[in-house]
Amino acid sequence: MSYLVLARKYRPQNFDEVIGQDAVVTTLKNAIQARRIHQAYLFTGVRGTGKTSLARIFSKALNCEQGPTAKPCNHCSNCRQITEGSALDVREIDGASNTSVEDVRELREELKYLPASGRYKIFIIDEVHMLSTSAFNALLKTLEEPPPHAVFFMATTEAHKIPATILSRCQRFDLRRVSLEKLQQILKTICELEKVEFEPDVLLLIAREAQGSIRDAQSLLDQAMAYASGKLKCSDVAEMLGLTDASVLQELTRVLIAQNLTRALVLLDELYDRGHDLKQFCIQWLELIKNLLLYRVSKDLSVIKDLTESEQLFLKEQAALSTPQVLDLMFQILHQGIQEMSHSEFPKMILEVLLVRLAYASQFLELTRWMESGGDVTVNSLPHPDPLLEERGKSNSLLLGEKVPEGRMRGELTLQGFLTFTEQKKPQVSSILSRAMKLALKESEIFVKVESNSHWLEWLKEREEILQSLAKEYFQKKLKFVLSDQDLMGPFEEELILQSPVKKEVLTQQSNDPTVSKAMNILNAKIEEVTS
Repeated sequence: MSYLVLARKYRPQNFDEVIGQDAVVTTLKNAIQARRIHQAYLFTGVRGTGKTSLARIFSKALNCEQGPTAKPCNHCSNCRQITEGSALDVREIDGASNTSVEDVRELREELKYLPASGRYKIFIIDEVHMLSTSAFNALLKTLEEPPPHAVFFMATTEAHKIPATILSRCQRFDLRRVSLEKLQQILKTICELEKVEFEPDVLLLIAREAQGSIRDAQSLLDQAMAYASGKLKCSDVAEMLGLTDASVLQELTRVLIAQNLTRALVLLDELYDRGHDLKQFCIQWLELIKNLLLYRVSKDLSVIKDLTESEQLFLKEQAALSTPQVLDLMFQILHQGIQEMSHSEFPKMILEVLLVRLAYASQFLELTRWMESGGDVTVNSLPHPDPLLEERGKSNSLLLGEKVPEGRMRGELTLQGFLTFTEQKKPQVSSILSRAMKLALKESEIFVKVESNSHWLEWLKEREEILQSLAKEYFQKKLKFVLSDQDLMGPFEEELILQSPVKKEVLTQQSNDPTVSKAMNILNAKIEEVTS
């Protein structure tokens, strides 16, 4: 016996089996029960949502030997013939290949004859928008005043292409996309009936790719079952669909938020070598950035539907390490890049440049603020020239002065050591903490001074619990963080002054100035801070 594809095997055979179109089904069932049968019906919606299936079920409801009934028996001769596509009284017409006036004239000739065995002679015109203008005009009078034994069902994915004169003579029903939740339930039921094992998230992956189409979901499941030859795994299905595994998308987002361009470029090379479609990859990635932005703004996972457990954890983790402004800029950069890739023969080069823009997103915002303010900001509010090094905590910070008690030096539990520890444990947090101007330790408190008019202070305050956890792990005691853009009040057990490479260059220039140098010698002083 030949194999029957899942889309045909599990096609709905009565109204109760139609999924995701409750309002349409209820209206049709009530119309049948009240014997209010219209001469023409139009079903419109995206592919695979049940337009033709509803037309066939309605045909059985009208011509069932026990009907007209809202619950056709599916056992009588008329029902079986309609299901098999061999009923003489139900003619299915492909609008794409029967577009001429002659085709419509043949249809009108058939209308003169009474049904062979049923109550109605039914015409189902699929993709009706493909009919020519002359064919629509020929059909117009027939739809308006058909014989009492005729009923028309028309299906289309593009209702806007149908003339208004035709639409006005039909009862129109708009079929909606089927939700991810319902698609997953359909796929789960099929897998259970087919005795196919599957990973929990694999059905969500297929349902997302189906984009609200039941038929597409069933066809993709059919393909996945053939590809896997056993248990359905997310990695296998992602490879089959040409999708990128979610873990790769998440890792790339992590390293870019941490401004680790080197690692990002390595990940891109790996994707390219495996033959991934880079544009399709960016489209997936764009949705991830969008979800990250929505959660960062709302702090509510319910605004983003159908997330896996790993995706929820990722959003919670990474949203705390960025701002809405940076994520919005990343979304814009990536969206523009997808458009550029569509018209380029060198998508990999475009994506490489995109990675640079994404890694520098926060710096671009700082530079924009500086330009808009006419330069009226402190020097170290300017973007750091190289935030992309993997050893960010070491290379992007310069220890200019440090007062460390002898005992603490022997114990090696210093603020500099804490920065190195943070770099190893939480690179993203370290990249932000290293932007501070000064760190100081006093008893059970760590003081952090951040430059004025900087959004880094807000970032650090949002991560205070993370900082406290890291400090407790490193210093082996509970410490409170005092975050401020004001001068810190001493004396302290230890002070660590941090300056960016930009400020270092300015500092060097100031130190080499003869006047400044002379003043430093007279006052026995040193430069600790430079402002504009």
